[in-house]
Amino acid sequence: MIARRRDTRRRGRSAAGAGRDDRGFAPLWLLLLLVVAVGVNVRATFGATPPLVDDIGADLGLNATLQSLLTAVPVLAMGLCAPLGQLLGARFGPERAIFGLVLLLGLGGVARLGVDSVLTLMLCAVVTGAAMGATSALVPGFISRHLRRIPGTATGVYSMSMASGVALAAWIAWPTTEALGDWRASLALWGGFAILTAVGWLLVLPRISARPPRPPAPASGAVQRGLPWRSPTAWWVTAMTTVGMLGGFSGVGWIAPILEEHGATAHEAASTFAWFQLVQLLAMVTLPTLTDLTKDRRPLFLLPLLSSIAGVSMLMAVPDGPAVLAALLFGFGVGGTSALVLVLIQDTTRDQTEAGRLSAMVMMVANCAGALGPLALGALHDVTGGFTAGLAVVLGVVALGLAMVPMLRPGRVVEQFVAVAPHPEARSVSLDPDAPDPRAPSVARDPAGGAHDRRS
Repeated sequence: MIARRRDTRRRGRSAAGAGRDDRGFAPLWLLLLLVVAVGVNVRATFGATPPLVDDIGADLGLNATLQSLLTAVPVLAMGLCAPLGQLLGARFGPERAIFGLVLLLGLGGVARLGVDSVLTLMLCAVVTGAAMGATSALVPGFISRHLRRIPGTATGVYSMSMASGVALAAWIAWPTTEALGDWRASLALWGGFAILTAVGWLLVLPRISARPPRPPAPASGAVQRGLPWRSPTAWWVTAMTTVGMLGGFSGVGWIAPILEEHGATAHEAASTFAWFQLVQLLAMVTLPTLTDLTKDRRPLFLLPLLSSIAGVSMLMAVPDGPAVLAALLFGFGVGGTSALVLVLIQDTTRDQTEAGRLSAMVMMVANCAGALGPLALGALHDVTGGFTAGLAVVLGVVALGLAMVPMLRPGRVVEQFVAVAPHPEARSVSLDPDAPDPRAPSVARDPAGGAHDRRS
């Protein structure tokens, strides 16, 4: 009896230790601070670049199509390298992988100090985009593991930090350029901030790192691997994410140039662009938080999608339409949609490993497709001489997103398609319809005309 009690106490202490290890020995406020720091870093470059597009273009001789690559190239790199985050997380653990990727992001940002041609500028964009994409694929899994009691709130905080990073970077782009004397130094400033974030992450790493939890064992003979390409639910989540990405990156890349083309000063265009980012904070704080109170996400998706439609429609009327109101509505729409799809990833997965796989698929496809938004606006501007045709494409994509809302019913999870390992005693089945079934009992006839089952 005493031995049994001691064994029970030992198991209790082990379970308690596992619970502490699962929490990462870190308080809630510290985990949220880490999420905020990463969120600011993985989007700041998209705020710092657009206000400086004219200076960069004049310095390096870029037309509108090449200018669109300043946004499209990092977005494309984000998509293509999103699976890299899942692979690194599986190999080294998500916490260590995030540290290494944020450090890479910082080094790529600081390297902009040496930009002297379009080629070197694009190489820096590829490095920073790859780091941002791989990091973004790991954050939903980090939240589902370390902040699983408040996933909606934590996702809202993360989304808010991303929008804050873009808005802050846009707001200080011109002042820092004037203070530092060059657009290269202004862009590299955010690389330095990423390196500081990586140093802070490294200091906290021992408190949050733990052995990655083992995924639940699949059914007997089942093998799970790779991204969920065959899952319809995964594709619906990916499609909705693509709507938010394409609209959001189109706005990030071209709202300021659209306003400048219609007579706004660079300062006025940068201020309106900053409001476009800041209003996303309202959507990113309120909508994901509401998901903690309801299981049905469809009514919540309707609000930002309708807001995007209204904002893009009004932006097409600029300069006759109210530019600031158009930017506010558009910003609320893309911010709310982007935040809600992060919650959707957690809703439709069963554990951190599955969330990582779905995140990698979603980020890869949605970012690659999202890169087409700013690229299409730039190319159509060169062809038509205006932005109306490009904005019409964005409007059509958002309308498709509105039509997809009914498919996001509560309770959907990523379907698991598994490869079933053959049983050791399995026999090959002949394709000849007249051949006997090998699974049927073998029957032998005796001389008296009777029959018996050989297995007996």
